[in-house]
Amino acid sequence: VWLNDDKLYLYDISTNKVRIILDNSFTKKDLCIFENKIVWSDNRNGKSNFDIFMLDLTNNKEIQITNFQDTSETGCSIYEDKIVYIRPKTIGKDAWGDEEAYNNVYLYDINSEKTIEISDPNKKTSKSNPQIFKNKIIWQDWTDESYSAYKVIMLYNF
Repeated sequence: VWLNDDKLYLYDISTNKVRIILDNSFTKKDLCIFENKIVWSDNRNGKSNFDIFMLDLTNNKEIQITNFQDTSETGCSIYEDKIVYIRPKTIGKDAWGDEEAYNNVYLYDINSEKTIEISDPNKKTSKSNPQIFKNKIIWQDWTDESYSAYKVIMLYNF
């Protein structure tokens, strides 16, 4: 699968054919695939509001995974029936009156339709690049809240 000009393409190895599986005018990003499930984020719910969507190729059913009007969920990854993604969490206003937020890692279970927060909600650092494989989730995180340090790789076993 790949993205080009807001279209989502699929190359079928068994038939040697390319087909468009999603064609709309919304910006799409963070494309990932596992077996018959394709996951991405797009902004159909508002220009700067990205949500996570999944298309099951076995039944051509599209499911909206996230639907938060105030934040953009991005950086998704899928393995079997689990999706991980990044969601900003607003913590208030900064000294200039702008919203202050940091990113956390969330895990969505496709079968139970439940979401849990994986990263420490008390650690106010911006996480990025979540990946999932089997029962492990990894992501990048800052070593402290001042962002003056360096990024480390975090691991979560479930």
